Amino acid sequence: LLEMKGLSTLIKAFSLLEHENLKLLLVGSGEYKDKMLKIAGDLGISHNLIFTDSVPAEDVPKYINCMDVLVLPSITTSGWVEFFGRVLVEAMVCRVPVIGSSSGEIPNVVGDAGLIFHEGDERDLKDKLDMVIKDVDLRQSLIEKGYDRATSLFIWESIGKDTYTVYKELMGY
Repeated sequence: LLEMKGLSTLIKAFSLLEHENLKLLLVGSGEYKDKMLKIAGDLGISHNLIFTDSVPAEDVPKYINCMDVLVLPSITTSGWVEFFGRVLVEAMVCRVPVIGSSSGEIPNVVGDAGLIFHEGDERDLKDKLDMVIKDVDLRQSLIEKGYDRATSLFIWESIGKDTYTVYKELMGY
């Protein structure tokens, strides 16, 4: 749980939702957890948060499959930018719709298979969450597009082929 992962933006956006029956699952550990708990407490939503410490990589799909939507709210800092966001691809393969911030490569990973909000903008994120929660057709479309995107672009065969093509171009072949 790192500040640059934008989790305070997510907690603030979540607090703006009609959240009576909603839960926010946060997976990870770290010193930033106390600050997130304070933000949630100040916003009166501590009882809606579920914290789970870091989990082994092989268990990540179990947690993703508990989610109605996965959000990667990363924030660009002077020394860091989200350079891929593997969890987005994992969620798409699990058929969970994704919402990501505009940080780094997130928009390129998501493409048209998810929603993008302006990093750090909790109102924009809240609007995107509302869309996925309330619009069943959009939700289903994102699930299908996400699965198709992840299983066509981000499988080892595609990555290997693309890497080979780049190397050939660099070598002048």
